[in-house]
Amino acid sequence: MKFGKYLPRKLENTELVIFDKDGTLIKHEELFSNWIYNLVKNYSELIENVNEMYEYLGFNVDNFSFNSGSIVARGTNENVINAICNFIINNNKSKKSPEEIKEYVIKNWIDIEINEQNLETCGDILKLFKYLKNLNIKIAICTSDDRLPTLKTINLLKINEYVDYLVCGNDNISSKPSPEPIWRICSKLNVNVSNTIMVGDTISDIHAGLHAKCAYILGVLTGGYESHELCEADTILESVNDLPEFINSKLIIHRIQSRKIRKYL
Repeated sequence: MKFGKYLPRKLENTELVIFDKDGTLIKHEELFSNWIYNLVKNYSELIENVNEMYEYLGFNVDNFSFNSGSIVARGTNENVINAICNFIINNNKSKKSPEEIKEYVIKNWIDIEINEQNLETCGDILKLFKYLKNLNIKIAICTSDDRLPTLKTINLLKINEYVDYLVCGNDNISSKPSPEPIWRICSKLNVNVSNTIMVGDTISDIHAGLHAKCAYILGVLTGGYESHELCEADTILESVNDLPEFINSKLIIHRIQSRKIRKYL
């Protein structure tokens, strides 16, 4: 899908901040690494080389990390299931039919386990969300993860009352880097995209914000990307903990500009 060239954007009043989830609000490497490691073992009897499946899924088993194109990092459960099925079909030592393989994969599927012990945030999320609410700024989450684990995550983090809207990967909408999830959020919350900040840790997050023509796109370095890989973002932060300082600086600029405008009216 093509969205054309990025059009000029401008920062007006900040009314909405949209956050990616994994790598932006929560640390996902260990959580997803343990899950995919145990999941792939369930299918080892159907393939010749387990390491080749890890590589196919974009997972480095030596350092327990995902590459930027990993379907595990950017896809839904259905996307991962389909990827595993395709790999087994193309490397099928048991000579099962595609239908039998799909049935086997689903039967031996395990959902990622999310609990208070393995859920680690990329900053003081509760404090951040309270800060935004005190400024009357709306909060949304735009994630490629499925809705059920996303709802469980925000409940465990005790931030559900602060989240005004949520778009997930298995909703009936195209995923990032498409601008559609951002446009849906803005439409549902009745906020102009020119009053919206997008915050994410991946190239897909950055491009979604650019395609949607958000006022400002912020990259964070908590998801494993290097700063040069997120160079298309307007500003790169170490983590979401730096967001209040950024917003404060923009509020100061806006107030100064407003005073200058009134002076010449």
